[in-house]
Amino acid sequence: MCIAIVKPRGIVIPRERLETCFNNNPDGAGFAIARDGKVTIHKGYTTFEAFYAAYREHEVETHAALIHFRITTRGNNQPENHHPFPLGIGALIHNGTIDWLGRRGEGPSDTQLFARMLHDLSAEQLVRLRPMIEASTGWSRFAVLTHDGEFLLFNTPEWEQADGVYYSNDTYQPDEVDPRFPATRTTHASPSTWALYGFHWNSDLTLFRQAPDGLIHHDRALEDEVLDAWMAYGGHVPQTTWDWLALDELTIDIIEEDYTHGTDELRAA
Repeated sequence: MCIAIVKPRGIVIPRERLETCFNNNPDGAGFAIARDGKVTIHKGYTTFEAFYAAYREHEVETHAALIHFRITTRGNNQPENHHPFPLGIGALIHNGTIDWLGRRGEGPSDTQLFARMLHDLSAEQLVRLRPMIEASTGWSRFAVLTHDGEFLLFNTPEWEQADGVYYSNDTYQPDEVDPRFPATRTTHASPSTWALYGFHWNSDLTLFRQAPDGLIHHDRALEDEVLDAWMAYGGHVPQTTWDWLALDELTIDIIEEDYTHGTDELRAA
């Protein structure tokens, strides 16, 4: 989980909004700008102050730009896994998890590996392959900035637009209480885990799921499975926004693994 941002030339993003993005996605920041017919990438910033100093130094506001704030899900948290990633035609950023690429906590990230696969493709080829790329990466949002300062978005309907800027989810907004769950935290993870996967973690670490008939129930079996894996991996009670987003990602992974395992068993039968 991360936030990917597409900023057209000349549009100003308020500092406080950028800082909110960083605070909600604090595992490394970067940006790419198109200037004089060439895209340059600047990344590896692990504090907001360092990111914003570089942002001002390179006059990002005056250029077409991709901006990215990361939450680590696949790969390690070294600067080489921070976005953007180079393509032959420019640069790429990503929000989501490509579950068939990369490993949790080690090596290159899923996005770095995917960017290598796409590196030599032209803009025209990417456009032709867009349906395949979108289908094979689930709900992932990608954005490409070309050397000519043009953008190519994937899963376009899932992006949010605010003040002329495109955001891959709503973690650019401050946290607020979800009226459906007034006693719980809301992290603004998007797309909503409730809408896509039908689950929601309450702040007391109880897991609720929505059945196909619309009924909501406390899923104790999945809750136990996820928390066992979480304690083995994280070893502490979730506290920060990052913790809750990582717990959501772990829950999605287990739901998808259970689905894949069940499908394999049916095929074998």
